Amino acid sequence: MKIEDLKKMSAGGRIQLNELPQEFIGVLVNERTVVDDRGRQLIYWDIQVEGEKSGKLTQKFSPLHFDDLAEALTKLGITDTSQAIGKKFKFRQKIFRSGYPRWLPIELL
Repeated sequence: MKIEDLKKMSAGGRIQLNELPQEFIGVLVNERTVVDDRGRQLIYWDIQVEGEKSGKLTQKFSPLHFDDLAEALTKLGITDTSQAIGKKFKFRQKIFRSGYPRWLPIELL
């Protein structure tokens, strides 16, 4: 692999979950859906975080998170997750019964 390609794949500029405040502003820049090795559909969101801790965050949503994500988006008038791409949101941390917390959109800016 060429070094230039390796640099492009670097995690530089990424934000770790433990670095995030309870609320932040960010733009949803990309969404991917995949099926994991257990047959579950997963949604990955790439979010460009703004503010003091700026950088790129990737969040994984599994079926455990889908109801809460759907409810949050519905409150904002979004009927399809693809409508959220390119939009700026205020995100708030939510703790789930297992795994790491997730940040859900609470306000469309």
